[in-house]
Amino acid sequence: MSVKNIIYIASGVVLAAGILWLILALRKPGNPDISAKLHLIKDETVCLRFKVIYDSDNDMLLAGKFFDLDGKVVGRFEKPYNSDGPIGVHFADVDIRGHHVVFPQTLIVGDKEIVLPEYYSKNGFPMVYNSTLLDSTLRAGIGCIFGMLQDGNESGIAKSYGNVNMITNQTDLPSEGSSYEWHVTSGGKVYFLKD
Repeated sequence: MSVKNIIYIASGVVLAAGILWLILALRKPGNPDISAKLHLIKDETVCLRFKVIYDSDNDMLLAGKFFDLDGKVVGRFEKPYNSDGPIGVHFADVDIRGHHVVFPQTLIVGDKEIVLPEYYSKNGFPMVYNSTLLDSTLRAGIGCIFGMLQDGNESGIAKSYGNVNMITNQTDLPSEGSSYEWHVTSGGKVYFLKD
């Protein structure tokens, strides 16, 4: 084999490797794999707190706050409470290889449902999962799950991350001045504490 042929072959191999690298570098990335980074999320957090209060017209209100993983307030709401029944909260629970990512979805007051993500999302990211501990991959993955959840794409979540389950947690009969805080755990447990 001549030196010229060896140079042609080597150039072809380098060119093919360069084209392969370029194709891989420019391909559209899939959903971020976050399973190895879920340990960065605290084992238990308070995501939602609300209190039953009276406003100036003597009407009962639910005054709520959402908290991020660092305990900072990331959203608020005030809604009329004109029911004589308990208050419920629906959560979407995504099981990612045994680690759960849980999002508050709706607040149920009597026969009314209040959509909650609009109060804690910012630019498509669920601020209840905001933290200084999260890296960009974990933020992107949680944002992707949240976006698919809001779009109703549970099959996409199941294919890329894990199964989605709905959890409903209900209070006792609230009275004026009652305060509740919802805790979520990385094991998928959701519970409330009453002050």
